[in-house]
Amino acid sequence: MHTIRRVFLIAGLFLTGQPFAEAGEQAVAIVKKAIDAQGGETLLRQATAARVTYKGIITDFPCRAQYMFHLPGRFRFTLDGKLADDS
Repeated sequence: MHTIRRVFLIAGLFLTGQPFAEAGEQAVAIVKKAIDAQGGETLLRQATAARVTYKGIITDFPCRAQYMFHLPGRFRFTLDGKLADDS
């Protein structure tokens, strides 16, 4: 009885690993496409400072986020949000 359980456990591990490997390959392809859309890797490596802003809803709460960096060592992340009771 224990041998059958081990066989099914091992087979299940091998079968469930395949979708994760395919998802990883798709993620790499998406990132490569995004890098090419921005002008290539060499152009992105030249950037030393940037600001990224986001405005939207996270789990039913409106929020604004801002990420700024100035390489090599200055980083800042701010997140402003409001709860339903805030006015």
